[in-house]
Amino acid sequence: MIIKESNSNAAARAYGNLIRDIAQRFDICAHQGHDFALVIYMSSLMISRYTGYSGSIFIDEIANLARLSPTHLVWVVRTTSANHFPGYMRLTQMNAINYLSPIAYLVQYDPNLAFLNHAKFLLSYHVCFSESAAYHGTYFGSTNLTLAGMFHSRNRPGNYEEFQWSYRHRNFLSTRDVPYLEEVESLIRYSVALRSSETITQYVRTHLEYLQRIISAAESTLRGTTTGELFGRYLDLTMAYSQSISFLAELPGRKLTDDIANSIIARHPVPNPFEFEVLDCDEGFSEKIASELGLDKSTTRELVRQGIVAAEDIMKEIRESYLPKIEDIANFRDDAEDQFYQLTQRYAEKHGSYVSRLIELASSSQWHRAA
Repeated sequence: MIIKESNSNAAARAYGNLIRDIAQRFDICAHQGHDFALVIYMSSLMISRYTGYSGSIFIDEIANLARLSPTHLVWVVRTTSANHFPGYMRLTQMNAINYLSPIAYLVQYDPNLAFLNHAKFLLSYHVCFSESAAYHGTYFGSTNLTLAGMFHSRNRPGNYEEFQWSYRHRNFLSTRDVPYLEEVESLIRYSVALRSSETITQYVRTHLEYLQRIISAAESTLRGTTTGELFGRYLDLTMAYSQSISFLAELPGRKLTDDIANSIIARHPVPNPFEFEVLDCDEGFSEKIASELGLDKSTTRELVRQGIVAAEDIMKEIRESYLPKIEDIANFRDDAEDQFYQLTQRYAEKHGSYVSRLIELASSSQWHRAA
């Protein structure tokens, strides 16, 4: 583990060195016409578009690889919906999302209902089938893809962080790599599946059913219970509403979903995700935490009522404003979505094939030369 002090550029330098190594290997295989694939799987709670080091912008450097040989780069990015953040923070995150969404498999909502995308890492798997060689890069730690997280600027101190990184040649992949590659494969399938109106419809109905379960449980609790149980339902409703904001960001048709989200948020501000993270607790501690926060039964019951109203409102908007338009959702795609749609039309099948080959290689730990 390496500690990044507030006056250190160590994290940015390491990240930049890793991307340089990845790019050099990619360039060699691309220009020599090799049979190869590069999988980059990265995650950051928040992303500042212009984070870089020594004159290079990190996500620009990866985007350049996509322009050089889009068939051979499989780029999956996990981050957080900009709607969870206030003010300029929201605009900065949206700027990064707008840049990434046409060129990467971008995930802002976890279909397994993870509350917050808090992971910060970059994994790279470069496999050259022509030379039977593999190169593996890793970066992980506490640093977001932001200048303060990785760097310090002029006289302004950066964050105190920790990280690790490496880039190395390997004879082949191993079974330890399989879970990460399978997650990449799953997220690609998930992104591609959202092109189908049938899949979108089922996806929306499943989320509406989830919301209804949370609302029904909260309504039954209102009829008489302890402060601790009420506080637990308040947390459930807070999470469900927050999840729904991310869910809207993930749905195709941003010209429509942005209008829905803006309308909802104007009526029901998005809860601070970090506040929820520290309030979440086991049921056995709910009463104690509510008491420490100065919440009596009456106040907590009112919070539950407000949470029900917000959840019902967003459920109604999705059901009435989005669901009937799914068959025509292509009319509501913005330019970035159109570009991503074209990317998946041209390359998704090949990307999926490459990831499957990497999983096969990792599972068997031996080379299979045939495509």
